[in-house]
Order: sequence, then structure tokens, then C-alpha cells
Amino acid sequence: MTRARWIVVGTGFLTVAAAAGTVVAQRSNDKDGWRTALQPVTAHAQAAAQTAKPAAAAPDYNKVIDRFCVECHNDRSLKGNLSFAKFDIAKAGDHADVTERMIRKLQAGMMPPPGVDRPEPAVYASLITTLEA
Repeated sequence: MTRARWIVVGTGFLTVAAAAGTVVAQRSNDKDGWRTALQPVTAHAQAAAQTAKPAAAAPDYNKVIDRFCVECHNDRSLKGNLSFAKFDIAKAGDHADVTERMIRKLQAGMMPPPGVDRPEPAVYASLITTLEA
């Protein structure tokens, strides 16, 4: 196989691995403070959503995106060649390519990046569900 074909095959495997779901460690009351088993991000967010108190009203996802995404993804800095400064979740289907990128990054737990402030797990999971719909 040529080098170019190996690159394509390797990229395909990485894409499949990313689509399968990235895992994160969860805090628990174990002696070392971490569970030994890792769970997918979406399962973690769903479990947190089930145990969380029901919210009085559904969050305004445009405000969530403004608070957690626009700091890096704005018209000036354009991190990842994306700006969410004018993003409207009600019109997410009009920009399917951007919305798909958002969904993939959120499902993998890559955004917001580690060490940066993140939404509550229930809000995080419901944002993904709303973008998918």
C-alpha cells in the first residue's frame, strides 16, 4: 500500500474512534478519588442529567454558547476558523457543516477545552441533543 493510502486508512480509523466516543474519568468516593472504569462523555452527561434536579425552564442555548464558546470562537480570534458571535441555535440547520462540527466536538468532550469553565453536565447533554435535533 502506498503512503497516501496508509494515511487515508489511519485517518479513517481515527475518525471512527472519535465517533465511538471519548472517555472521561469521573470523580467518586474511591480511595484515590477516581473511578477505575471510564465511561463515555455522553453517558456521563446523561447520568448527571438524570440525577440533577429538574430545571424550572429550559436554558437559553444561545446564552450558553455565548458564555462558553464565543470567548474563543468570535469574529476577532476565529479559533478553529469558527465564529459563534452571530450563531443562532434556532437556525442551526441552515449551517449544518458548523453544527456537525460542534456536535462532534461536544460529544467527544473536547469543547470547551479542559481547564476552561464548562456548563453543567445536564445543560451540556441537552445542548448536544438540541443541536442534533
